[in-house]
Amino acid sequence: MIVNLKKLGGPDLIVNIWRRGNFSALYQVVLMQSYDALLKSMKPGDIVVDAGANVGMFTLLAAAHVGPSGLVIAVEPVLENFKELKKTSKLTG
Repeated sequence: MIVNLKKLGGPDLIVNIWRRGNFSALYQVVLMQSYDALLKSMKPGDIVVDAGANVGMFTLLAAAHVGPSGLVIAVEPVLENFKELKKTSKLTG
């Protein structure tokens, strides 16, 4: 299922929900806004490390906040989640 986060109140980003873990991340990060306070503290040019990036939902939002002058480093040790993280990052170019 393809989801545009803008329709959910987020930035104009497209995510693909491939499996249950992707939906869980979407729910926690985007719909429940669990990380909004942290995201609001970010500004263009910031450097963010997303340790335990899971499938990359927070990674995408952080990248939108820091913009092209910033940097987001996503680290995910679980192989299946890492594969999904790679797919998610390819959606944004």
